[in-house]
Amino acid sequence: MRRPLTVGVPWNGAGDIETLLERSDAAEYVDEVLVSPSNESTWDAVCRLKTRFPKLRSLNAGDTGLYAAFNKLISNARTTFLCFHGVDDLLVPDRAVGSILASATGDKILVFSVQLCSSSGAPITVYHHREQDPPRQALGRFSSPATPEVAYPVAVLREIGGADTSFRIAGDADLYFRARKIAGRIDCENIFVEMRDGGMSTTARHALAVLKENRRISQDHGQGISLANRAATAAFLGGRHILYRFGGERFSALVVDGARLLLGRRPRYSQR
Repeated sequence: MRRPLTVGVPWNGAGDIETLLERSDAAEYVDEVLVSPSNESTWDAVCRLKTRFPKLRSLNAGDTGLYAAFNKLISNARTTFLCFHGVDDLLVPDRAVGSILASATGDKILVFSVQLCSSSGAPITVYHHREQDPPRQALGRFSSPATPEVAYPVAVLREIGGADTSFRIAGDADLYFRARKIAGRIDCENIFVEMRDGGMSTTARHALAVLKENRRISQDHGQGISLANRAATAAFLGGRHILYRFGGERFSALVVDGARLLLGRRPRYSQR
């Protein structure tokens, strides 16, 4: 089978990267795992793993920020497609996914499904972004896919100049919208990756940065978000962090789903 995919990992040394490497080695359609370490100690750790994981390739270390790391990955990828995964985003090896990637022409963005899991790895639900979803969603979510479910054509990412490094959190959404302006999209229902819940953008201390960058996304790409929606976003980010700290992730998820039902939205975390 042709191996058309690079798994790009901007890594700061946190988390268990070995499970990601094991899953990527098991996927026949992955040509390489390209890691962009953020510092020298992380780079040393990656180098030690190279003898165990033949698909692993590391770039020079440098604490240059998340989206600068994205751009290093874009510049160095050797395959037709590139996905951006964190250490908790684990590929689900599937020959059907490999066939889709191998037969794709490289001029369209591929959007797969993701298996959402708790931070402990317990399955919660399967999610697939729909482009017809309204851009003004409950709790401040835009109509853009989760980053791990997307396989980007490398040529498209290079044509748009890569990621905008002035973003701190929302640069992946900006990258998708800019890529989508010049490239088509293919929806694939197959599960591509297991994605664990809980990240930087869902913690209270980053709420202000999220709000500012969401507003910028809405201005740059026409993804409208009302003042009331921005207030709901702030309440969600802070409230969910508190619920998680004192009630655990399952209780937090149930409360969030209850709020979504009150707003007339489908539950996001509960099993369907």
